[in-house]
Amino acid sequence: MSEDLSKYAIASQRTEKFHLDALLTYAPLSPLMDAIAHARWFEGVVLATSFYEVEAVEKIKQYFRKNEKNIDPNRIENMSLSTLIVLLYSYGLITEKDYTRMHELNGFRRKVVHKFVDKINPNEAEKNIKTGIDCLENLRNVR
Repeated sequence: MSEDLSKYAIASQRTEKFHLDALLTYAPLSPLMDAIAHARWFEGVVLATSFYEVEAVEKIKQYFRKNEKNIDPNRIENMSLSTLIVLLYSYGLITEKDYTRMHELNGFRRKVVHKFVDKINPNEAEKNIKTGIDCLENLRNVR
């Protein structure tokens, strides 16, 4: 059974209420696991990529500070997720496996969000959310 995207407005409203930094600090996996448990596929996919993006920005800022590179933090914050993934990999902060998996998840998110597919395959969505969880945990462990 596919998810009906008429719930998009509800998921969007719910997502806007999250403060990504607070969630990443205190309970980053909880809303993702909740999205899987309650078959809120759209929300889970969007949050998985959003959480990864927030964490990626912080890791890249840390990398530049650690290596004494004077880069405007606003430039990093305005980068696309695709660019952030490339930077993480090129600086050795993520593995090739996570590089590939995050690009695949980002492509899935783009398909769901920008191409306005009317149905989301639950198996594909769950797989992608779980990929996001795994990659986020790996990125959070980067020091």
